[in-house]
Amino acid sequence: MYAISLHKYMNHMTEIIRLAELAMEMNVRPSEDAAPPIPPLPDIALKHKRNCLNFIPKEDTDFTLGKEIEIPVLSEEIVKKILRKCVCTLLGHIGYESTHESLLLLLVDVLKEFFKKLCSKLEIALYDEKVHEGSGFPNAIERVLVEIGMGGVKGIHDYYQSRVIKYINVLYGRSKELSDHYNNLLASKVHRQLVILTKYQVRRRKLKKIQKYI
Repeated sequence: MYAISLHKYMNHMTEIIRLAELAMEMNVRPSEDAAPPIPPLPDIALKHKRNCLNFIPKEDTDFTLGKEIEIPVLSEEIVKKILRKCVCTLLGHIGYESTHESLLLLLVDVLKEFFKKLCSKLEIALYDEKVHEGSGFPNAIERVLVEIGMGGVKGIHDYYQSRVIKYINVLYGRSKELSDHYNNLLASKVHRQLVILTKYQVRRRKLKKIQKYI
């Protein structure tokens, strides 16, 4: 969500800079209070515990122990709403502010088919593990993630680091550049006014000296 805030800020600052440049062409000084501050990074409390990689305590659950667990059943309508929200969040993360409903529904269908394929392959992988007792992978999920081209759990982690964490740093850097550019516009306008005022004062002094000799 922080990436969405930065995208909104950059779009807003781009428009402010455009208006400021138009104002400067008309010899009007842009307002210093027009530019908003960069959205601060939200203070999010980490819910997970940090552990030493050399010793991660084992936590057993009914699922990991192979016991039967109650699996929630979601209706088609609820699934569609969840997937729609996921697609909207992803589009907002990369900078899109609006789209057509038909395109949004198309992406929802694509995401739905992807999860169907993922679950189907996972079911096959679990069956193979029972029959053949091993597949060369640490677990069925790792096998499926590799087969569909996601590079396993490490691939997902690397993707998250590059396309989410580092991407936010890039957006923040661009926001800072836009803010600095606007401040430089204000400074250049003040400098230009001082130069004009200085030239006017020099010219006025010269005229006074000339008038003395007339």
